[in-house]
Amino acid sequence: MRRFVYRRNICFGDCDPAGIAFYPNFYRWFDEAVHALMNEIGWDWRTTAKERGWLGLPCAEASARFLRPVTHGQSVRVESRVLRFEPRRVVFGHRVFRDDVLLCEGEEKRFVGVPHPEDPDRVMAIDAPEELQQALTRQP
Repeated sequence: MRRFVYRRNICFGDCDPAGIAFYPNFYRWFDEAVHALMNEIGWDWRTTAKERGWLGLPCAEASARFLRPVTHGQSVRVESRVLRFEPRRVVFGHRVFRDDVLLCEGEEKRFVGVPHPEDPDRVMAIDAPEELQQALTRQP
């Protein structure tokens, strides 16, 4: 599967009082990586909202395993790829590195969200369109 790379510098505000990146930030970095990869393949949020009526790619489930710490002043690389497509779900895998050291690995199950036809205040999941699947997996 195609691999996407997102780079980020760790700021002082990303860290807890011990100077270690606060663990919820890894989930934020997963989210930033997904938005960056969607932009990279031309399926950014504004385009999909305007042209397809999507409400985005909400996260339905997330997990992570934390292996090593990172602190402010360091840089990380988030490597993301689609692990698989499930009914009404796109499963992303993320691996966060400082240089060649694996810091964290995680998984997110996201879905293409559209307004529910019977209740516009609700979001409904649909299968990822074939063209999105191809864009996420096709090698550049």
